[in-house]
Amino acid sequence: MVGDIVALLEALSITTPCFVVGSALGAGIAAAFAARHPKRVSRLVVQSLVTRSNPATRPHMEARANEVERTGMRVQAKASLDRSYPEVLRQPRDRFENYRARWMANDPQSFSAINRMLLNMEIDQELSHITAKTLVIGCEYDEMRPPAMVKSMATLIPGAVFVEALSGHFMHAQTPALFTQMVMPFLLEK
Repeated sequence: MVGDIVALLEALSITTPCFVVGSALGAGIAAAFAARHPKRVSRLVVQSLVTRSNPATRPHMEARANEVERTGMRVQAKASLDRSYPEVLRQPRDRFENYRARWMANDPQSFSAINRMLLNMEIDQELSHITAKTLVIGCEYDEMRPPAMVKSMATLIPGAVFVEALSGHFMHAQTPALFTQMVMPFLLEK
């Protein structure tokens, strides 16, 4: 996925350093990109940073990938959304329902492949190579990546600023106005 970012920037002839923003697994991919291509990133925002899988949940992740391949996304929707999109954040309800519909529209094969990729992901050691000015956001309602866990990862990024937000694992979708309020000033500050 990091290679895909490089290929996209090259295809678009973007050679100047850019802003890179990611949530959850997207934050891990953004961090890996910033670590491996430091001259291409001027500012980095990572929210609910995922850098590796939890060894205790690996059997569950493999079983989930297998089940999704066999039966599709619908069977896993409730359990996954209960973990990643807590009830306290499900208002307005139409925002949650739209997210749920998008989640269930995932391609089962791609979803399973990404779950398996995460089983082998381990980028903690790379975080020290990030040179971009970095904002790290931990979210109070994120049971998969609690703020204390995210804060400890922020300490691995030189000069990173850590903040907490009243949001969840997918802040950009769950509380988009709050996400914008926190991220835009950081990206645009001189």
